[in-house]
Amino acid sequence: MVFHDDGPVRNALPPFNDDAADLILRSTDNVDFRVHRQVLAVASPVFADMFDLPPPSPEIGGSVDEHRDGLIVVHMAEDERALRLLLGFFYPVMEPILEDLELLKLALRLAQKFQMQGVARYVQPGLKLLAADAPEQVYAVASAYNLRSVALVAARASLSRPILTKGRIPLYPEFTDVSGFDVLRLLRFQQACSERAVDAVMDLRWLRRVEIPFKDAYKGYGLVWQTCDSGDKCVHALAQLPLKLEDAWTFKPKPWVMTYLETARGALHDSANSAVLERFDTLRPAFEEASLCTSCGKIAASALLNFARLLTSRVDAVILQVELESAM
Repeated sequence: MVFHDDGPVRNALPPFNDDAADLILRSTDNVDFRVHRQVLAVASPVFADMFDLPPPSPEIGGSVDEHRDGLIVVHMAEDERALRLLLGFFYPVMEPILEDLELLKLALRLAQKFQMQGVARYVQPGLKLLAADAPEQVYAVASAYNLRSVALVAARASLSRPILTKGRIPLYPEFTDVSGFDVLRLLRFQQACSERAVDAVMDLRWLRRVEIPFKDAYKGYGLVWQTCDSGDKCVHALAQLPLKLEDAWTFKPKPWVMTYLETARGALHDSANSAVLERFDTLRPAFEEASLCTSCGKIAASALLNFARLLTSRVDAVILQVELESAM
């Protein structure tokens, strides 16, 4: 049942006060929108079907429609804000500006109710922009309305702080409209991305020898990662373990390189977001260990930062390969 205010009726602002209109849509807060039947019928099958229905007959228990200025008044279930948004999709001069999540959700509800197929092209760009700040909410909205590309963008944005690492899990109202499958799908996506990211850091067989940072900075026979100006006097010299790269090429990096890899692994386990690889908190343990040798301390910062950038590119690449699962 639709309830309307008992207050005075107001006219909507342009362009919905056109004298050439042939129909009035009245909002629940008593705002009259003067519109054109043909425009509504072309844009929405719901309106087209409504206009095809015969008018009710008093002789068979029907009621006479309300009129104003000679036009039929249709009482709508939407308020002024919702009706203006709805009609903005019908009239080219009124293309809606969708800037916040609540407005985008309203647009999707209206599009579903009035069976408007073209609204998604207005809504999807806005949802993707909001995904950076509200990834879980955008994911839920996209899942509820089967906007798969938006759901994937939001799922990837959620990797910066996965749901299960938030401490007290937020109870987002947007999840009332999604299935249990959609919730599990997001959790499995975050888990899969974390596993792929950790694997990329712990198994470096993807890394080619020519890609090693400072590949041109040779000290005698070895690379910067495994030699320094202190030579055999380096405090790290006896603790170097072999590491395999592409084509089974093996070298022995300094222990502070391995410390960085282990710290990076832990960071990616909590958040499959490549940005953690270049954060100071992730790099600091390796910096501190490298500083135990004066020579290593001089080269560690630049060497590790270059290495972090390589890892970042690799992690981004493997995460892009992870897709949201579909229902069986």
